Amino acid sequence: MGEVHFLKASSGPGASEDGTPLLPTEAAFAELLPEISAVPDAELAALNVGAVEVVTLVLGVLPQLRALRPEIAQLPFFDLERFDRLEKYALALSHAHTRYRNTPSSRGDVAELGKELTVMRDRLHSAAASLSKFGLLDGSRLAECKKVGGYRATATDVFTLVSVFKDSWSQVAGKTPVTLEALSEAGNRALELLSAFGVREQGPGSSSEAARLRQQAYTLFAAAYDDARRAVAYLRPKPGALDGIAPTFYASRGGSRRTARAAVGARSANEGVDDTAGSLSQRGMEIGHVPRVTEPLFNDPDT
Repeated sequence: MGEVHFLKASSGPGASEDGTPLLPTEAAFAELLPEISAVPDAELAALNVGAVEVVTLVLGVLPQLRALRPEIAQLPFFDLERFDRLEKYALALSHAHTRYRNTPSSRGDVAELGKELTVMRDRLHSAAASLSKFGLLDGSRLAECKKVGGYRATATDVFTLVSVFKDSWSQVAGKTPVTLEALSEAGNRALELLSAFGVREQGPGSSSEAARLRQQAYTLFAAAYDDARRAVAYLRPKPGALDGIAPTFYASRGGSRRTARAAVGARSANEGVDDTAGSLSQRGMEIGHVPRVTEPLFNDPDT
């Protein structure tokens, strides 16, 4: 996708409140947020494609689509403004997807995180107890660990054990299988558990809101790309031309991108792209109002 450039700090969507430059994905999301949030539930497109994959696909074919802009601009009833925003829709979807993936509750079930952290806590506690018997660290601080059950208590135990080890690291280094990297990992996992547990306690607001915004961003992105494909089908009606310029969001499951595009080309040839163009012509080229994209392109929606 090429080199990512930071936008210059300025007032408006190009910079955060403290003037920190935003990535293009962040800036696009901030600029389009009112439009994204306004997409009603009744019009949401099913997100049954890989967000990263389709964004990469569309950004890759944008130069070919833009080369056709003078011809597309001549089409009646075509939403040219939406066409010109296609890149921003793609970038905004990329950021919305990143926000969704970074929501703690979407990275893993709270119970699973708790189970993993409990194993880490027990191993650290066992190692610390052994070292304390040789006077290498303060064993009295271990008395507060493993006294109470629950996610918060487990996380607190880990923080205590990490602190115990680090305070005596000069004495225990090389005398225990515990490493500084392991201590850092345990501390990070404890923070992640607390964050995920906090999101769950607050209800569905945080994670579901991120998921909804991602779906709203995808709906705008998919509609704009579908618009562009319909225009290309009308302007380049030869079989295979459409897929060569703007591939569909369809692929057989488990296939490679090359295999998927070949399959799409074969399907287009069999069905006849001319029929699509004829349908557009019969409708008076009213392709500004595009139905939702429902055909999957890649397998995992969370890619």
